[in-house]
Amino acid sequence: MTTNIHLIGIGDDGLAGLPKKYADLIGAAQLLAGGTRHLSFFPDHGAEKFPVKSNLKELAERLARGLEKNERMVVLASGDPLFHGIGSFLLKKIPPDRLEILPAPSAMQLAFAAAKLPWDEAELVSVHAKPLERLLEPARSANVIGVFTEDGASPGKIAKFLGERGLDLFDAIVCEKLGNENQQVRRFPLSELNGHIFDPLNTLILVRRNGPGSPERMDLGLPEEAFAHRKPKLGLITKSEIRILSVAKLRLFDAAVVWDIGAGSGSVSIECARLAPGGKVFAVEKNEEDIANVRENIERFHVPNVVPIHGRAPEALADIPADPDAVFVGGSAGRMLDILDAVLKRLRPAGRIVLNLATVENLAETIQSLKTLGLQYELISVQISRGSPILEMTRFEALNPVTVVTAWKK
Repeated sequence: MTTNIHLIGIGDDGLAGLPKKYADLIGAAQLLAGGTRHLSFFPDHGAEKFPVKSNLKELAERLARGLEKNERMVVLASGDPLFHGIGSFLLKKIPPDRLEILPAPSAMQLAFAAAKLPWDEAELVSVHAKPLERLLEPARSANVIGVFTEDGASPGKIAKFLGERGLDLFDAIVCEKLGNENQQVRRFPLSELNGHIFDPLNTLILVRRNGPGSPERMDLGLPEEAFAHRKPKLGLITKSEIRILSVAKLRLFDAAVVWDIGAGSGSVSIECARLAPGGKVFAVEKNEEDIANVRENIERFHVPNVVPIHGRAPEALADIPADPDAVFVGGSAGRMLDILDAVLKRLRPAGRIVLNLATVENLAETIQSLKTLGLQYELISVQISRGSPILEMTRFEALNPVTVVTAWKK
């Protein structure tokens, strides 16, 4: 059976970059379909022109009519039509023996070549007419990510999206007008792209800073504003500096099981989940509004190893199936002894308990409870001030002092 439809990949250099076979097939076509940019390379071609936009159904119908008439038809596409291109659509609509696919180098191949980077182990993602959430999983683990963008604003949108989720520890290589004599390859810290507009024909490469061995989960101390939390009561969220110290005291490892009691917005749970991706974090919280924020933050930071538990401690602790390697207590509602007693019965031998206390009354109750239960402990009083602008100068504004208590079995 005759092959009537040729799906031909074309670069930004147009006809000049095509092999003779491709050029001859285009020259003989009775129907020439493609994007407006593709068709602009052949202004004097005498064939019927079919601009491809969001009208793929109409394109398939026109190609079907052409097959009935045995017309010679060419569909132009960017690069490799089977790599995030129109090829997969046409293969569902056209009998394969009536379609020949002739690819050109894809934009991703050209981008990695221009950036002088191997791409055999890169994660490749398309956000062209697709949600940015597709970037979350590779941004958590991959060292190099190639991104098919949607338009000139895409790199900035991606920078903002990942930055809001604490996933911006990348350098961004923006490749514009690939294969064109005006090709540009520029490198920026990803955080600097927010708001920038690039050429609509761009491909983005994200390279994790410091390369392999420095995954984003080592980025501790996410800013409070990155989390969904109750407002305007910002004090309900553990401040980033205290979070860094508290999580460090938990001594986590990859497969650690963590209990976060009085989880609030889940900021400590999120930090622990990023440090222990092979483990499980159980976020126990009695307030319904806060549990909703925990669930939102699980989605926002893409940490499926966090399990929210809506309930009051210590009763809710009985519902946790796994014994803890580490326990963080952010709130006790006046039941510190009961909570610590329930924790102690299930804490693994080398386990650690870390508590954050903001009042002297809670500190006194905690110390007495630790003594009653025969736990060893250490106390650290933390007083932190942050620089704050005042006119043309800077002053320090103090945060509420917090006592970080670390306890363990004798």
